[in-house]
Amino acid sequence: MIMMIAVIEMMTSIHNVQFNTTTAAWIILSWIFTKKDQPVLATLLIMAGFLIKLYGIVGVLFVFFSKNKRRFAGFLMFWLVILLVLPAIISTVPFIYQSYFDWFHAIADKNAP
Repeated sequence: MIMMIAVIEMMTSIHNVQFNTTTAAWIILSWIFTKKDQPVLATLLIMAGFLIKLYGIVGVLFVFFSKNKRRFAGFLMFWLVILLVLPAIISTVPFIYQSYFDWFHAIADKNAP
């Protein structure tokens, strides 16, 4: 029954071209990779999810369940830098900066009372 409800919700999300299902999948996969002691993949998904949609930041809490917390935190910082710099290959640094600045203000305006 739960699977049928989940499939219907997933199809609705996909048809509406929403990214929420992918973000949820990445959070779940990052938890699985954390439990399997694969911090490279876990932290990649966490940072990608965070930079695409803020909900991915939930995965940062998985550092408390990691066997090597320093290594996990190090990979979080590594992927954050890489994923912030990577778009500059096909664009410019000021454009990337402006995009994140605009994104921040859009979220702040959306959540303003």
